[in-house]
Amino acid sequence: MALSVSVIFRNAAFYAAAAVMSVAFVPIGSLPYLGLMSWNRMSTLYLRMIAWLLKRICRIEVQVAGMDNIPAGPVLFAPAQQCTWENLYFPSLFGNPVMLIKNEIRTYPIVSRLARERGYIYANRGKSADAIRETFVATKAAVETGRSVMIFPTGWRTGSDLGPPIHSGIAAMHRMLDVPCVPVAHNAGLCWPHKSWLRLPGTITVQVLPAIPPGLEKQVFLD
Repeated sequence: MALSVSVIFRNAAFYAAAAVMSVAFVPIGSLPYLGLMSWNRMSTLYLRMIAWLLKRICRIEVQVAGMDNIPAGPVLFAPAQQCTWENLYFPSLFGNPVMLIKNEIRTYPIVSRLARERGYIYANRGKSADAIRETFVATKAAVETGRSVMIFPTGWRTGSDLGPPIHSGIAAMHRMLDVPCVPVAHNAGLCWPHKSWLRLPGTITVQVLPAIPPGLEKQVFLD
């Protein structure tokens, strides 16, 4: 892919601005410890600033359609997983749902603290039945408090590939939670290529699709 000087310059400017912003956030990061700001508010502010930098410097716009497809009450959000962008944008868009995240995040110094404060659930992708059961129990408990849940049904980032395989685990989750499932399609991988440092100008389109009702048989749900 041929890159223009403008794109390279804008990416360099984005990373420089993000680095300066991160350093400026160091004293703000002490506010939760002092009881002056919650971890949720701090992380939401930080993510909104990153989104602002992407828009102003990298010229990445975001258009969202179909928000009226989200039913009232807790739901199971099932977005495409193409790149890191959806982890940054979707929590604030969908009202801070409980996200199922990979176990490795436990070792990330700051991110692990934010995940804990937000009530995220570590999804054990191993073969242990006990570990899987613990994940299901924690997810069910979150729904019973009125929170929605977000799970990425492909299980890994796919870039901008179309039609990635859907893991059957989401069908079990949907059946166990007994709430509507809201699929979310998007094309963020075109502006935020997976495994690339580039942030390309363009418009990320997010389409919230009609909810899938609870109570369906596994294969019907997956189809």
